[in-house]
Amino acid sequence: APKGNSSLMVEITYNPTDEIAKMSDEQICNLVIPKLERVNMVRQSGIIYKKVCRSKYGYVVYTLDYTKNLKIVQDYFYNSGIHSLGRFAEFKYINTDACIRGALDLSRKMVGK
Repeated sequence: APKGNSSLMVEITYNPTDEIAKMSDEQICNLVIPKLERVNMVRQSGIIYKKVCRSKYGYVVYTLDYTKNLKIVQDYFYNSGIHSLGRFAEFKYINTDACIRGALDLSRKMVGK
């Protein structure tokens, strides 16, 4: 964010058949911003930039064979010398702090410390 400003990301989870999936980007902003304003997180008059990004696959879907299948994939990459890191690469629902922790741990492991 520019000096003197801050940034905020809002994440909305929905299924393709939900009403929110049919909304325009402007409609989504018009839904979210007043709610943020109501809890004193933003002032609508102070917003200088907004953007809606949609990700078709944002979350890991846990199935009955999740653990077994994950081990197959992880073993394949590990044996190929590929390190998997982050929500999508590790096939885990993890937040940013866990991604950062994983990156720090992996970097220490790779340099042998």
